[in-house]
Amino acid sequence: MTFLPVGASLFASNIGSGHFIGLAGSGASNGIGVGGFELNAGYVLMILGWVFLPVYIKAD
Repeated sequence: MTFLPVGASLFASNIGSGHFIGLAGSGASNGIGVGGFELNAGYVLMILGWVFLPVYIKAD
């Protein structure tokens, strides 16, 4: 399996109606700092991918 279907699957499963409605409401009531969670989650996912990619490649 190539990277594109795996990456698209992870991206699609991370987005739901809670993101579109819940984060918009939280941002309106608490400020734009609520979006920092989503930005930091992207960085953490990249770091985890960098750490675990050699493990996945080695298992193939």
